[in-house]
Amino acid sequence: MYLAIQTRYCTCVFAYLDTASGRQPCDAQNCEQSLCAAIKNNYNASTRTFKTPPAIKRTDGSDALRQREPKVYTSPYQMSNQDREKYQQGASQQPFSGKTNEIFFLMKNIQGLFTSIERKLKKNLI
Repeated sequence: MYLAIQTRYCTCVFAYLDTASGRQPCDAQNCEQSLCAAIKNNYNASTRTFKTPPAIKRTDGSDALRQREPKVYTSPYQMSNQDREKYQQGASQQPFSGKTNEIFFLMKNIQGLFTSIERKLKKNLI
């Protein structure tokens, strides 16, 4: 025997949203007296059911209240020429300028000095 356990209090809002999303709505009562026009105007008091509201469309035309179908890509992504040009322009520019370049230059010189001192120490020349 299957026993359904109700896990939430049934309201007109829940029942309306369940109907809109294609689920079996709970048994809400007196929804014809609702202050919400969408609920009141779409509720049939004699059958205690809601009319299915019109679909809410996404920009791709699919229903926003339904889960999207997974996309299956049949070919690899192709970068547009405009995006490729932007990428190449950005990659060709030096990532650092001004003071940052000076700091890196000094750090390289200091690193060179330490390397030279280390070699001399290893040879016992100092």
